[in-house]
Amino acid sequence: MMQPVINAPEIATAREQQLFNGKNFHVFIYNKTESISGLHQHDYYEFTLVLTGRYFQEINGKRVLLERGDFVFIPLGSH
Repeated sequence: MMQPVINAPEIATAREQQLFNGKNFHVFIYNKTESISGLHQHDYYEFTLVLTGRYFQEINGKRVLLERGDFVFIPLGSH
């Protein structure tokens, strides 16, 4: 399995209170086999867990290969 190389100083951390501030957290489950989307932003946090297969995702200009078992957290304002 190919793993992206990430330097620890590049990884930001946050506590639950900082992320959700006591607000509800909505969960949407998608079963996508093929999907293409252009550059966009969300006004919410995005969590992705790859259950099967693999795909490329570009996050802030970096193309990353995600495979089964990989988990991604994309904070507000990322694109």
